[in-house]
Amino acid sequence: MTAAAGTRRGGLTVIDVCRSLGVVPRPRLMWAIGNAARDLYLERYGHLPEKSLRTKTYRGVGSHCFAIYPEHMRADLERIVWRLAYDAVRQQGLF
Repeated sequence: MTAAAGTRRGGLTVIDVCRSLGVVPRPRLMWAIGNAARDLYLERYGHLPEKSLRTKTYRGVGSHCFAIYPEHMRADLERIVWRLAYDAVRQQGLF
């Protein structure tokens, strides 16, 4: 696995998947996607995903714990990203 392919050693983050799809990772959207991904993982495996302390990705200095998902969940994560990114764009027209 390589960072260029949208993965990091040990698995995927939601940010990796968003970037590979060209979705700009904004905080509100990332919280929604992260919560949905976490819930799917918890439902499927009965425990929370592992976390890794990594550099913040949006307007900030420092680090943040990111959930790490197995590569075989990529398609599931992509579906979550597309669904919620679409909803976010659709909701913008309401305000």
